[in-house]
Amino acid sequence: VDAVKRAAMCNIGDTKILVVDGKGSCTEVQKSLESIMTEFSIDKLLFQKIPLDKRHNAKVAYPALIKSINPKDI
Repeated sequence: VDAVKRAAMCNIGDTKILVVDGKGSCTEVQKSLESIMTEFSIDKLLFQKIPLDKRHNAKVAYPALIKSINPKDI
């Protein structure tokens, strides 16, 4: 999806979450990702900045990502 800068999948409990960091509107990106969400049984789509590992600027820092997700958003 062109508007997506970076995306990461994570699980919190039994909930599969796709986190998207992008340039487009949330509605535009969500429509583009609907089929992917269905295909991979993704429960939740969140839009936020994705933290990167300080040593490897292209690698997602998953512990920081999970910590940054507000439980109310799940």
